[in-house]
Amino acid sequence: MSLSTINTGLGFINTINAHIALASTKWCTILHKTAAKLVHKRRFFFLLGSLSTLLLSSTLFFHNLKNKLLLTRNKKALQDRRKAFTRSLYKIELHCHLTGSLRLSTLNSLLKSHNLPPYTPPPTLTLKSCFTAFPHIHSAIKTVQNLSRVTFECLADLSYANVIYAEIRTTPRALLNSTKSDYVETVLSCFEEWSLGDSKLIPRLIISIDRSKPVSEASENVQIAISIFNHPSNKYLVGIDLGGDPTKGTFNDFIPILTLARTSGLKITIHCAEIINDSEIDSILNFRPDRLGHFLTCTDSQFKTARDNEIPIEVCPTSNMLTMGMPLDSISLKNKHSTLKRCIETNASFSISTDDPGMFETNPIRELWLVSKAFELDEWRIAGVVWDMVDQVFEGNRKTRAYLARDVRVRIKKMLRVLEEGGGTAK
Repeated sequence: MSLSTINTGLGFINTINAHIALASTKWCTILHKTAAKLVHKRRFFFLLGSLSTLLLSSTLFFHNLKNKLLLTRNKKALQDRRKAFTRSLYKIELHCHLTGSLRLSTLNSLLKSHNLPPYTPPPTLTLKSCFTAFPHIHSAIKTVQNLSRVTFECLADLSYANVIYAEIRTTPRALLNSTKSDYVETVLSCFEEWSLGDSKLIPRLIISIDRSKPVSEASENVQIAISIFNHPSNKYLVGIDLGGDPTKGTFNDFIPILTLARTSGLKITIHCAEIINDSEIDSILNFRPDRLGHFLTCTDSQFKTARDNEIPIEVCPTSNMLTMGMPLDSISLKNKHSTLKRCIETNASFSISTDDPGMFETNPIRELWLVSKAFELDEWRIAGVVWDMVDQVFEGNRKTRAYLARDVRVRIKKMLRVLEEGGGTAK
């Protein structure tokens, strides 16, 4: 219900109440004039009681309706204010897949350029249907030129959502007439060109390992990452991610190559507990990655282990709910997303991210707003969630981290000050 509709309703009720008040006055006058004539007749008492009851019930009905509309208007105004707050707030994105950020319009445009049929998303997204979409994405991104377009659009979409620091992850592929190294260098070149512009967004890269592929491919990806990470000119590559189809591959097979990446200085994030597999979850927790992706099916004990070891959890609300087959509404998010609920209730370290914003038709503003609405977080709590994410970034340059913290802190203080002074949202 829009505010204009609510206000119209309130105006109507005020008019009705005025008429009822006028009618009450007129009826009282009539009753006084006729009381003498009817005082000896029993019908007088019946008439008086009926009219009084009618007027009283009408007044109470419209009074209650008015109160309900006022509450609805106030709640709607509060939600609009908080939504505007999440939009204007500087944000940090820590779990965003590059190819999963591909706009549907761009996907079909690229498919058409390769003389391939368009892709139609399934009516209901699940974990299984998500992975069936990737062949279409891979068919669309055939050249480094295609990859460049997708990368710039990803950065533009994040910047539009007021994201000022983003760690974008991708699995290197050998595209047409190019190598895996060319793939990574193309993304890094886009980051460099983007950074020369006037956007506040700081892009960083995480190289992904696909657990459904042989360990030899993972080793190749890590070797590329180490080579770039150790180069004196590197400022964009910050970490390694283990992801892919959780029903395939075994985590323990990748421990040696992940250990090599860690000893080389790279940060590690691992997709974990996307499906029920307690022994693997325990193995990942024992490895102690720097962050955990999703962490949906963990037990209370496993969650406590992650919290006690101060391992941040990358929560992706829309992705998580849809892949679990849950409806995406505030009640379900609050009651069914047990990991997010635990994080908020226990003050565990977590971030709010998009995962595959193109595939799930979402963005950082929407994800943060969904959490705020579901858990009734006020502006101070919303700002606190974003502020906590500053400490979770993989950025290794102390000066860059300091500037990031400063920008987020200054923005938060400005917006909260405007709010306390009774103004709108800071621009």
